[in-house]
Amino acid sequence: MLVAIAGLVVSFFYRGKIALAFAGPEKKACARVHDLCASESKASADDLDKCTSGMEEAKKLSGDKSVAQSVQCINDATSCGKAMGCVVGGVGFGAMKKMVKGVGDAVTK
Repeated sequence: MLVAIAGLVVSFFYRGKIALAFAGPEKKACARVHDLCASESKASADDLDKCTSGMEEAKKLSGDKSVAQSVQCINDATSCGKAMGCVVGGVGFGAMKKMVKGVGDAVTK
């Protein structure tokens, strides 16, 4: 009984961290960006859902590989600036690469 009560108390205080333990990589990256860039406020579930949706949209724009590179980089980032650079470097570069390919395809056709 004591162990069950202790478990409830721990889960109450760390429920955000426990929920993130089962989250996908994009949601974890969003939480990491919030931790690095936001003030003392906690990220709401709605904030994380919006960010995760943005990551899914970024996959359409720049591709799965570019988003995965950004996510990995964000997980390793130690500052807000580095995390933002990760987004630009992975997603931004991937989108730019697709755009240049599209321009090339249009010019050659």
